[in-house]
Amino acid sequence: MSVSSRARALEVILGGNLFDAETAERYGWINRALPGVDLDGFVDALARRIAALRPEQIAAAKAAVGAAATSGSLLDGLGEESRALGGVHPAPDAVVERMRAAVAAGAQTREGELDLEASLDRIA
Repeated sequence: MSVSSRARALEVILGGNLFDAETAERYGWINRALPGVDLDGFVDALARRIAALRPEQIAAAKAAVGAAATSGSLLDGLGEESRALGGVHPAPDAVVERMRAAVAAGAQTREGELDLEASLDRIA
């Protein structure tokens, strides 16, 4: 837990104040704040989109997000994401190997993405 997260948690727990939706959204406690008149339509549309997914897709997304939150490194997290999504969208071995090479070459780092052409040239 970061120092600012700890301070915010203590403020909330010990202060006992109520917070409005905009503050809760800014603090990351809720995904979004919507006017009451928009809430039903938003929830219905979101539920329809999620219900249209296959259970494997939902499980893969949850596994990928979980890996990103708990992995010790970017490379470990990306590997977990790849395994989770590979179960839903299997790729030919050649594509998997090319993606591994791209990650190893730094294509998914900030520097690699800023100069993606050079990153991809390194794995060609």
